[in-house]
Amino acid sequence: MSENNIIYLSFITETSDSLAGQAFFNESEECIGNFEFYLKDEYLIAALNIYPEYQGKGFGYYVFSYCFKKLDEGYKIRCFLSSWSTDLEYSHLPSDQSINFNVFWRKMEESEDTDVALWSTPTGKWLRRMKFKSVQAVKVSLDEVKAIYYR
Repeated sequence: MSENNIIYLSFITETSDSLAGQAFFNESEECIGNFEFYLKDEYLIAALNIYPEYQGKGFGYYVFSYCFKKLDEGYKIRCFLSSWSTDLEYSHLPSDQSINFNVFWRKMEESEDTDVALWSTPTGKWLRRMKFKSVQAVKVSLDEVKAIYYR
């Protein structure tokens, strides 16, 4: 993401254990996506939706890492619980599926290694950059993938 691409986060919810809101491009009214991050028990759980025309430009990682670091200040986050699926929430995407879900299954076809596929997703790559060290598949089915990433 270049210096000219400034992301402004507008929070609807901002507490010590949750953040939710919208991301805007260059502090304009041009919304590029929405997000929700919350801590439940020992896990960080997130829903991040960067609109398709803004994907692949580093905006998702910026929002993800900003919210992660903000929540990590008060809690030492040890685990991230991911959940990707084919669901109504992804109906705005061309495949009606989570991007992470698509990448996971594409990598499974190539390598047949669950850990490789989980680390190959956008979320897996972001968490690797944030020094997460291991991952455990919790559920793998044709309509849902759940995993826990550990620091």
